[in-house]
Amino acid sequence: MITEIVEKGVYFIFSPVKKCSHISICIAEGLKKLGIPIFSNIDCWLIDLKNQEYLFKNDRQLHPNNCAIVVADIYFIEMTNNHPLFDLFYELNEEVILVIIDPNDSDHVLTG
Repeated sequence: MITEIVEKGVYFIFSPVKKCSHISICIAEGLKKLGIPIFSNIDCWLIDLKNQEYLFKNDRQLHPNNCAIVVADIYFIEMTNNHPLFDLFYELNEEVILVIIDPNDSDHVLTG
């Protein structure tokens, strides 16, 4: 399982409007230090201005099904309910692990 994650990487899905949350950035930075490739539906969080390198890289030819793990940021879910991108969850292969990041607490917790 670990080898597959290192080989295939992790795909983060963000709202094009709200971008990425702080917790997603922290998780991705840790994964990157472990040598795990990070991908995303948008370029987000510039880490090298000179080379225009982003922590979350958008590779338009890479489908989330090609990654070992798909991480959905809560802001993506809140912003895209009834949005075509939301259908992506139903298109994922059974082998892909889906993680939803929801740092909220109290009555704002995502349920469903």
